[in-house]
Amino acid sequence: MDNSIYRCPLLQYSSTVLPTSSLLPTVTAQDSPFGDASDLDLLSSLAYRRSDLDDGVINAILYFPSHYPVHYYPSMGLFDWLPRFILEDILLDVDLLTLVRCRELNSRAEALIDDITTYRRLRQSAGNAVAALLCSGAASFFSTRYVYSLMVLTSTCNTCGQFGGFLFIPQGVRCCMYCLLTRPEFLPMSKHTAKRVFWLSEAAFRDGSIPVMEGLSGLYGLHERRAVSRKRLFVSVVLVKEKAAKNLTPRMVQQMENVEGIDDEHTANAGMAYEFEDPRSVVHATHLTRLQCAVPFPFVDIFAAGPIIQTGISCRGCKQVATWVPYMFSAEKKRRAIEMELRMYTEDDFLEHIKGCEAAQQLWKKVICEAVNGEKVDPSISPSST
Repeated sequence: MDNSIYRCPLLQYSSTVLPTSSLLPTVTAQDSPFGDASDLDLLSSLAYRRSDLDDGVINAILYFPSHYPVHYYPSMGLFDWLPRFILEDILLDVDLLTLVRCRELNSRAEALIDDITTYRRLRQSAGNAVAALLCSGAASFFSTRYVYSLMVLTSTCNTCGQFGGFLFIPQGVRCCMYCLLTRPEFLPMSKHTAKRVFWLSEAAFRDGSIPVMEGLSGLYGLHERRAVSRKRLFVSVVLVKEKAAKNLTPRMVQQMENVEGIDDEHTANAGMAYEFEDPRSVVHATHLTRLQCAVPFPFVDIFAAGPIIQTGISCRGCKQVATWVPYMFSAEKKRRAIEMELRMYTEDDFLEHIKGCEAAQQLWKKVICEAVNGEKVDPSISPSST
């Protein structure tokens, strides 16, 4: 079922014409080709919500695990002697799991914590991400203040700088879907493999410097979805390298420089395979482990007039170009087309993107111009016109 918030009938390319590289979006300094069209018209016609990306990662949890019954005591003991703002600071600096368990102590604690603006906004806007942290066991590694600041202070991917609509749990950073599928930094490593490859003992994981999450069973994948029932403990290879480097000799560190990511079944540089293969496929088990460690994570603009929740929108023009990936001969053009198809934007960034996206501009002419300007436009896309 399509849960898109932006809807419009897609116009298909002519079956006899292949898009050229000029259709791939490039940022230019030209004037807007959309005339006096309103932002709302452009968004409703050229943008769509990628609900399929949300379904491909950890999703549909929407519940908070409870371990303790709530007792209806009207007191928090010695904490009641503290001023309200000091008590809130203390609660926000403890890890998220401790805060949730503290909330379950009694009715007074529940009412107090639910009234904290930071916690309330986090639960309302990114409740699914909070639930994923709790269910995967990673909530004990991140404070409520840290997760909230990640939600409201940054909207960009930790590696490429584009809109990052997902939280990579083992490292606690934002990422976009393309980087999640292709970058070696986002290839998770099982805890068992990390201990074996990097000579780490169990004590190295006890100080909380390396978040450990349990993979959740469910359906994962983009074009195809596969069930994953085997549960493993995952860690970030980036954080494991940093931890191991503090206690290893220079020779051992040099050996680890070649380790991009280790999976129990696939050991190699995972990023190399995606140069010639579609990263959206489920050929590699590493594809599923990456998706198993990410959850949709919105950006909340608290400085706008009324908090605005940005979950990310994508370009219909780039989606059309990506349909021709099987017919492209250049690996670089394939990679670029897939990257643009997976890219997500805030509304403001999207309006800037379409100024340089010729595919979106042609789609606008075909679907919108007749209704807006009363012009008849040739329905086919010709390479010579781009």
